[in-house]
Formats: sequence, C-alpha cells, structure tokens
Amino acid sequence: MFSPICFCQLCGGAILGIGIWVAVDDEAFDTLGITNPDGMNDPLWAGMVYTSIAVGALIFLVGTFGWAGACCKNRCMLITVSRRWGERRGEGRGGGGGAAGVW
Repeated sequence: MFSPICFCQLCGGAILGIGIWVAVDDEAFDTLGITNPDGMNDPLWAGMVYTSIAVGALIFLVGTFGWAGACCKNRCMLITVSRRWGERRGEGRGGGGGAAGVW
C-alpha cells in the first residue's frame, strides 16, 4: 500500500541521498550540471549541502515515525505526525485531520 507516509519517506530519503552524494563525491556537481569551480570549498555551497542533508533526515524521520505509529497504533507518534501535517497544510497548531481523527 502506497500512502502519503511512504511518499514522505521517499522524498526525505531522496533529499538525504543527494545531499550526502554531493558532500562525498567531488564530481557530483558536474554530474548534476551545476557549475561551481570551488566545489565544497565555497561556504555557501557547503551550507546548502549540509542543510539539505539535515532537512532530508528530518523529513525521513517524520515519515518513519508516522509509519511506525500507524503499524503499532502508537497514539503519541500518530499525533506528532498529524500535527506536523496540520501545520504544513495551514490548519494552525495541531490541525487535526490525518491520523489523529482515528482516536
């Protein structure tokens, strides 16, 4: 079953993977078609790469908590994920909907 939680995990994993790849491989900029002669020596690019790694890890972690909460029927994890989705959808703090409506 493909759910929004799986999509969240896939997007987070993709962002995390690309960030790690660019941080580790010196030729990743050329492969992605980005012109940066300094590579990771430029502090702006390094900051962008490390920020993408942090954001990708956070998105992947929230998706994993949502999946684990749904599998184990853990109320705390489900409420945490539904609050994050509610804030993202503009429903205010703890906007309900999502998995919180089950309980």
